[in-house]
Amino acid sequence: MTKTDLSETALSPEKIRFTASIFLYSVLAGHIVLLQKFFVQKNFLTAITLMVILFSAFLCGFLATRWKALRRNGWLPRIQQGFLINAAGMLFVVAASFGNNIWFSLISGVIISGLGQGIIFMTLKEQNRYEIFSVREHIHRSVLILAGMVFTAGICLITQSAFVDMTGFPYAFSLLLDLSLLGALYINISQQGG
Repeated sequence: MTKTDLSETALSPEKIRFTASIFLYSVLAGHIVLLQKFFVQKNFLTAITLMVILFSAFLCGFLATRWKALRRNGWLPRIQQGFLINAAGMLFVVAASFGNNIWFSLISGVIISGLGQGIIFMTLKEQNRYEIFSVREHIHRSVLILAGMVFTAGICLITQSAFVDMTGFPYAFSLLLDLSLLGALYINISQQGG
């Protein structure tokens, strides 16, 4: 397939943003559900603390997109960087769920993945600001995003529950890592096609 063929089948920016939104919200939902299940079984206060850390890091990533160094890139590279940062954070969380040096890896992973998610969210929000959708299309998109979130959270919980006690968590978090990398790959393919 030549460059000309790719550009003829290129996705519209609106479809790219919508698909990236599904990836983002699905990973975020799975991340929250798994962190809560992982620590509510051990300590409720720890679960709440991790949520505060995740949302604080998310806010920092959200605000970091206002930094001029990040704004030099176009919106697609920023989204791709956000997915890659999120994947790096998930890698730390996977390492933590194996039980080695759990607190350092876990908190680092939650902070890094939260930063990546915040970068993606803010970039998508900036790009969607100028889009006008009908009420029907808005409802359709919301239902698809919600379905992706529920599906991902459900698959993560089923994966974790398929193993005895805590041994399923690395595999469930690995699904989120794969989904983040798939989001980055999707954006990369979209860039090549544009």
